[in-house]
Amino acid sequence: MKEEFKGKDVILMTCSNCNTKCKHCYISYEGNMTEEQVHMLIEGFSNKYNTSINGTEVILHPEFFKFFGKIGQTRIMTNGLEIIKNPEVLSNLKTSGIEIISISYHIGIHDNISAVNKKMIMKVINLAKEYDMKVRLMVTINRYNYRNVKEICAKAVEMGANSIRFTNYLKMGNAENLPDDYLSNSQIVEFLKLVEEARSLYPKDFLEIKRCGTFGSGDGKVRSNFKCSAGTDLIAITPDLNVYPCNFLSKPGFEIGKVENGTIYITKKVQNCGNECIAREIYNCHSDSENYFKE
Repeated sequence: MKEEFKGKDVILMTCSNCNTKCKHCYISYEGNMTEEQVHMLIEGFSNKYNTSINGTEVILHPEFFKFFGKIGQTRIMTNGLEIIKNPEVLSNLKTSGIEIISISYHIGIHDNISAVNKKMIMKVINLAKEYDMKVRLMVTINRYNYRNVKEICAKAVEMGANSIRFTNYLKMGNAENLPDDYLSNSQIVEFLKLVEEARSLYPKDFLEIKRCGTFGSGDGKVRSNFKCSAGTDLIAITPDLNVYPCNFLSKPGFEIGKVENGTIYITKKVQNCGNECIAREIYNCHSDSENYFKE
């Protein structure tokens, strides 16, 4: 099969270079897009799709900043090191339309997987506040901290965060070498119930509590409207212009298409139930990709 992508969301995985090496990083591709390449893709896609710029440490590529306003992107993910080195970058980001700085602080397990310590993270949060920007904490959850949702939220408030986003621990990228500390299905259900309890404690405008789709739907045992759109409504594009089901599955061997002459073509259909994250199913179950991608 070969057909044009008819979905809604396109993630440009613009770079793989970084100024640190976190043990849990999910990036599995190589290469960096050029400014001209990003411009070409955005020009071709912005009227068709909801396009966003992602990667390892996009903040290392100020040549991409001018595109944020064009695509309406208001948030950027960073490890914070470049902000500490050059706080003026926050002014440039804000001028480009960025309103929210997302930074990882994996409360309860942070020192085991991240090279950026709490003191550095607090420095970034305080600098962001000086520029009147909001801060989102990104917190990876595994079997050691999944029961501490309320404590983690309280810590986020104490640190000055405006929102928190929980991400499931998956064995991909650098994390393939980490222990099998991911959550069981029953632990995911328990975690998602705790998230709902925490949400009842904080108004959204005080602390917005979000969770990544990689936790799935909780086996239908918790209130959830999650549906995996990977490969159907959502795709990711790497610097070699290969197409993948999502940013978590941007790994050689999981290609489902290619960008050719400015058009996104899908050559493999994604086989998933829609209610569970395909990345979690593949990595936590160590399943073969052949079960999910069909010609």
